[in-house]
Amino acid sequence: MNPDIAFDAQQLGEPVPRNSHSAELVYVTESEELICFGMLTTLTAHVVDPLPLSRYRESEAPIHLQGDRSLVFSDSGLKCGKIESRDSQLLQLLTNEGIEFDLLYLHRDHHLSPDSVSILATIYGPREKAKSLGVVLQSLDYYLQDPKFAVRDLEYFNPHRFANTPDARATDFRTTIPLGESLTSEDEAVISVAILDTFTTQLSFPTQLVDPPYLLTQLKSHQKQALWFMVQRETGWNMGEHGKDVWSQQHDSHGQAM
Repeated sequence: MNPDIAFDAQQLGEPVPRNSHSAELVYVTESEELICFGMLTTLTAHVVDPLPLSRYRESEAPIHLQGDRSLVFSDSGLKCGKIESRDSQLLQLLTNEGIEFDLLYLHRDHHLSPDSVSILATIYGPREKAKSLGVVLQSLDYYLQDPKFAVRDLEYFNPHRFANTPDARATDFRTTIPLGESLTSEDEAVISVAILDTFTTQLSFPTQLVDPPYLLTQLKSHQKQALWFMVQRETGWNMGEHGKDVWSQQHDSHGQAM
């Protein structure tokens, strides 16, 4: 196997060996040596019995694999459904390579068929596997997103991001809103007024834009400008003024920015 690539995507087409010492496919452990690589959002599961899902209609709920493809809710043991075969093989491939993940059931996605649900997988592993993980996932058309439902407070480094913020933590991206905090109709009216104008920037393009080392293709001038714009947008460019950026910056009780 190529020493630069820790995984082989072709393993997805081969039989997956079972661990005879465990009834479950995945056993998640905590380790300070792990970092968070991001979240996969395109996993799906087929609903076998819709009745148990009614308990989780308005929320997200932790789940885990039981056997090859069966998904059960971690708190109740009720069946959630059966994960798609290709997604199951991907998770087994990651497990074989020492990559851990937390699975989350997402209430019914209207973009899916009536008998399907979305499954989110937050991915964790050693930092040295970040590059090879990114290569393999991209070759299989899986792409890591920011971990907005992460439950582990670990360092965050996404191999599919053009720019990774130093000292970023996985929990920095959580979107949970405390109970009692909700938008009023007046708030929504203010947000809807000239929303595009509030996110404009006065920044000027640098005079010299170079081709990024991650791309083999030489970019044209307008493509370099577009890429520079995307990177600036991803990292935030006007967090000092309230409501002027899609990102915001806060400080925790220890004074650490997040």
